[in-house]
Amino acid sequence: MIRGKDSFELYQRHLSDTKKLDFTSQCLYADLRVWLAGNNLHKVDSMSMAHSLETRVPYLDQALVEFLMRVPPSVKFKNHQSKYLLKGAMKGLLPKEVTARRKAGWHVPLAPWFRYKLRQYLKERFAEDSSLFFDIFERTAIQRLLEEHSQGKANHSFKIWGLLILQEWFRFYQPRVAGEVPFDVKV
Repeated sequence: MIRGKDSFELYQRHLSDTKKLDFTSQCLYADLRVWLAGNNLHKVDSMSMAHSLETRVPYLDQALVEFLMRVPPSVKFKNHQSKYLLKGAMKGLLPKEVTARRKAGWHVPLAPWFRYKLRQYLKERFAEDSSLFFDIFERTAIQRLLEEHSQGKANHSFKIWGLLILQEWFRFYQPRVAGEVPFDVKV
């Protein structure tokens, strides 16, 4: 529950609107109505308007979406390959490196930012004294994590992000009384 809204209830409503469809198509429809409309399109719209850009979403043409909703999942996901139809339609029109590349998603490029542009910022931030934060987390373990990431030995970007946000939270909300740790844990 978030602010009185039940996300499962949202999905359930769209799933029940499509009871005649197979389960995969029901899920795709619900995802289209909830996730795409309420998350991805909203982000693109907000960010493009903030920069005075007009964006178009050609794959969301109503006739195209209605047609693709009628295509059976066995054709949409042939050999467990996502975007099978789109890649097939673009074969010969787009270079193979475009049609064969992995899905990129909507993620912020944390890994390269932490490895290059924000490397010094992270070092400085985690060098600061935050008694409660470092009562819970071992400073040397965090330094090792940062070093492995910056050297390209591992991608710890999500761990680093979580630690950074938690440290910021501690910095802002941490009790001013030294040694006031609500639990006994070392990570």
